[in-house]
Amino acid sequence: MRVQTSGRAAFLALADALVPLTGHYDLVVVDSPPENVMLVDLALGAARWVLMPTRSDSGGLVGMRLVAERFSLAREINPSVGLLGVVLFGTLSSARAIHAEVRADVAAAFGGGFDRC
Repeated sequence: MRVQTSGRAAFLALADALVPLTGHYDLVVVDSPPENVMLVDLALGAARWVLMPTRSDSGGLVGMRLVAERFSLAREINPSVGLLGVVLFGTLSSARAIHAEVRADVAAAFGGGFDRC
């Protein structure tokens, strides 16, 4: 495995592979499931911005916390990666109590304040 031989620098492999292509695109989207830690690490190593979708159920929030943990580690390898935002879906817009709970979970996971949810 490349991580064993190259160390944490291996997490820049996707970024290195995408460099020749990025001049042809305005936006490159990498979608990965949060439980695939290796793919999340590769995506975070290549990303400039992260837009994290989540649901308000326990599975969605666990996945968000997993990505948040990997995000913190990725900033050591890719210091330019930033959190663009967290998008809550599958919840009624009138569910203010749920939005407040998710906002608190997002702030705790990513270490920041989030005004909109």
